[in-house]
Amino acid sequence: MASCPLPRRPLLSRILITTGPEIPYQQSPDGMLISIIIPCAPTNRLADLKRLVPAVHLSLKSIESGQVIRLD
Repeated sequence: MASCPLPRRPLLSRILITTGPEIPYQQSPDGMLISIIIPCAPTNRLADLKRLVPAVHLSLKSIESGQVIRLD
């Protein structure tokens, strides 16, 4: 399996990948140096989440600070 290089980000930029869809409502990333990617599958079992890995990878290439991306 070949590895895909990810773009370099500023040192202070952080990305949280979580299956918790309520996170943006509990902690607003606006104005923060954190971005959130939420892969949403029927369950949080690996078998269900695996199909979202390509979409997560694409999101990592384009996400901006403070942005929330929900992947269905």
